[in-house]
Amino acid sequence: MKKSDGNPAKYDLEHRYKGDDSWYGVLVTVDGETMTVKFEGYSEKFDVKFLADDFKSKEEIDEFVRKFRNVSPQLQDNECGSVKEGMIVCAACNAFGKDDMLFYDAVVEAIHNENHTFHNGVEECVCTFVLSWLHGPKKDDLANSGIEGICIIKGTTQVDPRISSFLELVNQKLRKSSCKSTSTSEQNNSASKGSSRTKRVRYLSSEQKSDSSFKGISSAKNAVDVRCTTEGVLRNSITCYDVVIALFLSSSF
Repeated sequence: MKKSDGNPAKYDLEHRYKGDDSWYGVLVTVDGETMTVKFEGYSEKFDVKFLADDFKSKEEIDEFVRKFRNVSPQLQDNECGSVKEGMIVCAACNAFGKDDMLFYDAVVEAIHNENHTFHNGVEECVCTFVLSWLHGPKKDDLANSGIEGICIIKGTTQVDPRISSFLELVNQKLRKSSCKSTSTSEQNNSASKGSSRTKRVRYLSSEQKSDSSFKGISSAKNAVDVRCTTEGVLRNSITCYDVVIALFLSSSF
């Protein structure tokens, strides 16, 4: 792929593609709130776009960052001595049984060293590396690889500047979204508390009314009980209960 100024595009990063979990050489560009990932050797229809609004949590951002790293250069024949057991490398894998070789991370489980050969003065490594795949469709399986399928992972503690600029936008939007969510939650809590206080007041008022009515009836009943006891008779066929009701009604108005 060529840039408009005639200089070759720089596929200087690797991206772990979600579709097949394999590492690809990529070119990253950022335009506004969109980051585009272009795959080396593939047409634009395979481009992947990330939007700043796509991310909903810090965990998603961290996972996104882990999907990018510096290009892993292929191990040269005279460099096989730098590979040690237990080392993590990026290696070619016939993952889906086709001719295409995809690249996955693997642990070097063992190394079968052989004497190197020379053809026309060029050194050729014929050693065998036993690998255990760390991800992909053959995760945990063992496989043998020659040096031509081994790449050295160039770890870095710094995030690529293009990705960093995109992440600044992502974090800004995430903070705004978090503030809006917090504000809405506080408003809902405030409204809920206000409603609870109103119901509580109404409930207490009802209790007070019932308590007042009960006290009125009790007072009237006590007065009638005394009157009925002292007089010992009922006049005009009026019972003590009738008197209680009459006294209560008269005291209510």
